[in-house]
Amino acid sequence: MRHIYLDVLCAIGDNAKRRVLTSGSMEYARDVALQQNRTSMDLVENIANVLTKIKLRAGKLGELGLGMEKALRDVADVDALEHHIKALAEDDTKVVVLIDDLDLGWDNSDTANTMLLGLLLAADHIASLHANLHPVIFLREDVYTILIGRTMHADKYRNIERIRWNKDSLIEVLEARINHNRRMAGLNEIVDAFNTVFTPSIGATHTQNWLIERTLSRPRELIQLVRYYTEKVDGITPSDEKLKDAEPDYSNWKLDDLCAEYTNQYPALNSVMAFWKTKFFRRKYHFKRTEIEEMILQIFIEATINVPWFNALADAVDVRRFLDILYEIGFIGDFILGGQGGSRTYYSYEESHEPRFDEVQIHPCFRRAVNTVERIRESSAH
Repeated sequence: MRHIYLDVLCAIGDNAKRRVLTSGSMEYARDVALQQNRTSMDLVENIANVLTKIKLRAGKLGELGLGMEKALRDVADVDALEHHIKALAEDDTKVVVLIDDLDLGWDNSDTANTMLLGLLLAADHIASLHANLHPVIFLREDVYTILIGRTMHADKYRNIERIRWNKDSLIEVLEARINHNRRMAGLNEIVDAFNTVFTPSIGATHTQNWLIERTLSRPRELIQLVRYYTEKVDGITPSDEKLKDAEPDYSNWKLDDLCAEYTNQYPALNSVMAFWKTKFFRRKYHFKRTEIEEMILQIFIEATINVPWFNALADAVDVRRFLDILYEIGFIGDFILGGQGGSRTYYSYEESHEPRFDEVQIHPCFRRAVNTVERIRESSAH
C-alpha cells in the first residue's frame, strides 16, 4: 500500500509542480514528488525501508505480536498517505493504477503467493476508499486460480474481467501497429493496412486465419510471428513463402516460451518437450486416445526427468492427469467429431470445455517445433 500510495502521489505531485499555487493535499503530493525525485522507490526499496524502521522500534519483529499490522502502518506512514490520497480523490482527482508482470519471478511458493494475496487485498482496500481510485491488477489465469484456492476470502477477489481476444481484435492490433509504423515513416494511415504487409492467402487458407491459428489467441504471439516474417521479407512486396519460412523459428520460440511460462508449476517441462521432439520425430499431430496414451506411457518409462510433479504422475501411471496438463497449458486440444462430418478442436484458452480426449491434436503453433508432419496421411485399406 505504501508503494502504491507513493507512486500515485508522485504522479499527481509531479503534475502539480507546474502550478504556481497549490494547497492542502495537492501541496503534500507536490512535496512527495520533490522528495522522491518524481518517482518513488521501487517495491524492494520500500520493503527494506519499512523493515529498517520497524527494527529500530522493536529488536525483533516477533515482539510486536498482535500489534504488527498497526506498527507496520505507522512506520510506513500509510495512514497519512491514505488521508491525502482520499482527499485528492474527493477533490475529483481520478487515479488508475495498473499493476502488471506479476508472473516475472513468481515461483508458486508460499511467500510469493502470500505476497500476491496481500496485493489483491491492498487493491481491494484502495478501491473501497473512493470511486475515483481504481487499481487494476493483471494476472495470468492459472496464477489467479492458485491464489483463490489458497484463501478463505475468495469473495473479495471476484471483481474480475477475463480478457479474451478474438480474430478481429487481434488483426486490429496488427493494423494499428502497421499504421503506427507508417506514421513514423511519414506516411498516411490507411484503412486496409493488413494487405499492404501480407498476401490475402497462403495456399488455400486465408492469411488472417493462418496467422491466428498459430497463436494461443494472445497479441504478443501474433506480433512475434509477424516479426520473424518481416525480418525475412526483402523489399516491400508481401510474400506468402517468407511467412511460411518464418514458421519454424516462431514455433521453436513459442515452445520455449511455453516452457518458461509454466516453469514454476511444472519444472523440467522443457525436458518433457525435448524428449517429445526426439522420440516422436515425424509423427502426425492428430492422435486417437490409445495412441496418445502409448506415447505418454513411453515418456513415463523412458524420460530421465526427476522432479516431484512428474515423478508423482509416472509412479501413479496417471495418464489422464498428464493429458489434463498438456491441455491446460495449450499444447494439445480436444478433438470432437461432430455429426454430419463436422468436427472441432477445443483449446483451454477458448470457452469453457470439459475435454474427453477421445482424440487430440497438437496445437498448430507447436507442430513445427516438435517435428510433426505437415499433413495427416492415412494409409488406404485394400
